Amino acid sequence: MAEPPSAHVEAASRLAREVQPDLYYMPELWWVAAQVHAAMGLRDRRRAAVQTGVDWITRLAREQVPDPFRESFLQRNPVNAQLLHWAAEA
Repeated sequence: MAEPPSAHVEAASRLAREVQPDLYYMPELWWVAAQVHAAMGLRDRRRAAVQTGVDWITRLAREQVPDPFRESFLQRNPVNAQLLHWAAEA
């Protein structure tokens, strides 16, 4: 019997705490997790995934993105924009 999608999301989330991928944009993990949890009706998990992603992108924007590019980083990057949009809806 196959594991439910949320088990795979949780496994990926645990792995992400230990290993930072070279070819994968970390907020994508939290965006996919949020979508899976939303589809499964797991509102608290969806909210937590969104908040984790938002925390990461806002910290990165504040610490590493120069002021002239910050708004673009937050709003023109589709993953960042979606996470911020879902966070605002919560």
